Amino acid sequence: MKETIRLASSNELEQWDTLLAENPGGESFFQQSTFITFKSKQAISPWEPRYIVHTLASGRKVYASYLVKHIALCGTYWYAPSGPRVAEI
Repeated sequence: MKETIRLASSNELEQWDTLLAENPGGESFFQQSTFITFKSKQAISPWEPRYIVHTLASGRKVYASYLVKHIALCGTYWYAPSGPRVAEI
């Protein structure tokens, strides 16, 4: 099977925190939707949330929350706070 990366579906977003707990390395508060939502609503320099599903060659799915920010003259910065958590790849 080929490795893929895609945006999470609406069904996956509804159960995001539960899916994070299924990651091989367990879950992290900094990957949970509560923290990601908090960072996206900051008044000064908010982040844009991205919820990504990585499907490994083995078929195993790894769920990761990313924060995205556009920085003038530098481009786009992607940040995965404390994640994605995996035991091994």
